[in-house]
Amino acid sequence: MSGTRYVGNLQNGDRVKISSDSPNKSIVISGISGTGKSVRICDLENQIVAGGSTVIALDLDGSHPVLSGEENTISAREDGIALKFLNAEMLKKSANETELYISEVTDLLLSATKAGDRQKGILRNAISWALKNRQHFESDFEAIEAGLEEIGTEKALGVRDKIWPLLKCNVFRESKREIQKESLISFLWRDWILI
Repeated sequence: MSGTRYVGNLQNGDRVKISSDSPNKSIVISGISGTGKSVRICDLENQIVAGGSTVIALDLDGSHPVLSGEENTISAREDGIALKFLNAEMLKKSANETELYISEVTDLLLSATKAGDRQKGILRNAISWALKNRQHFESDFEAIEAGLEEIGTEKALGVRDKIWPLLKCNVFRESKREIQKESLISFLWRDWILI
């Protein structure tokens, strides 16, 4: 084992750590309001920055505190994140590879929602349309939104409403800062935090 990262304590006081060799380093921090979720996540982020890695905070409402070590911190709101969701090269791949790619983008965009299978299918169709028509739009999200509007059903507009904060937050754009080493994505959404 090459190292561990302190995550927090259990109710009985036992310390919780994650091995750097762990195949899954994801953490979910949950709790009711006022239980220290934001404090814990900031502590973890500061540890990441101190270790020379980059922290990306998707802070859609502007409530994320400023971290120490700003040189390794990317503010999605201020700096932007150069993350391309629609890669036209995927159209040259096999149908199975393209479908898998579209499913992965769909799952990513709907990860913080309680979308059902029908809604996922609608978004997959919109992403497929957006992938083929991306060159006509300024951004990936503009193309995806147009794909949902192209479908035009009430359910498609409902899917658009589910991902509206991502569509309109304008954080996925050309970035002013580069990601160093590995990255930590802190996604603050409703009452839970996913690293």
